[in-house]
Amino acid sequence: MAVAYVAKKLGINAVICISKRVPKAKVDSMKRLGAQMEIYGDSQDAAGDTEVSAALKVCMMNMSKIAND
Repeated sequence: MAVAYVAKKLGINAVICISKRVPKAKVDSMKRLGAQMEIYGDSQDAAGDTEVSAALKVCMMNMSKIAND
């Protein structure tokens, strides 16, 4: 929830990868703070692996854009 809170305070978007096991109340709280929730796998490890892969893709896309500008 800290990521969602800080993102809201900074006025930036947050995409948070979580597992199916995260309680609905916690998911709802993060959504109320404006975070986009992505649900992956049955464990936080699986969700974390997906989060790292997604972050690397975004970084690569941004680096490609900068290189082409």
